[in-house]
Amino acid sequence: CTVENGALRLRYDVTPSLKVQCIRVPQKNRYQCMNRAAEESDADVLLFLDECLVEPNEAALREMLMYAQRDDVGAVTPMLTDARGRITHAGFTIDDAGRIVSRNHGLAQHAGGWHGMNRTSHNVMAVSAACAMIRKDHFIPFDPSYDDGLGAVDWCLKLSQRGLRHVYTPHARLVCTNEAYLRQWCRMDKLKASWPEWTDPCRCGKYRS
Repeated sequence: CTVENGALRLRYDVTPSLKVQCIRVPQKNRYQCMNRAAEESDADVLLFLDECLVEPNEAALREMLMYAQRDDVGAVTPMLTDARGRITHAGFTIDDAGRIVSRNHGLAQHAGGWHGMNRTSHNVMAVSAACAMIRKDHFIPFDPSYDDGLGAVDWCLKLSQRGLRHVYTPHARLVCTNEAYLRQWCRMDKLKASWPEWTDPCRCGKYRS
């Protein structure tokens, strides 16, 4: 491990034989398409990538694989920013009003955030389906009845019930032009009905997005 920008950075060896498939995710029938692609894939690791994102370079891919290959990790997401370098997604959390929000939304990519967490990899409650990497043998189907980004939150919570944790890493970054998909949602009745007593186990103190 090393110290970079005042934060600890870990580097694990990556299994060289892992086969990774990049699955482009369309806007329409998003979750049905993701489920079908995952079922048909013969890859070891799946990378779901929104059609508005460019594919990660080799360094970013390795950074995500470093965590996704682990037995105890579910989904992995990089830092997503807009063209100005402002964060659009860094994992999801629950704010003080009980809403699902994107951590550090709008923060400059090089800013440290709360306790400098934006500069170091850490566990998050859930990740966006706009860019999520997961081992094929850890994959479970998305609920296709969701028609917005909350479907990814539901998926991550179900994976957490199986003992898997989700990882955000700022050491891989992709530019996202589809900010609408990552905004807060007002229609949360279905999610709250499925998870009436949800909590964010990764939320430290009065963390504010």
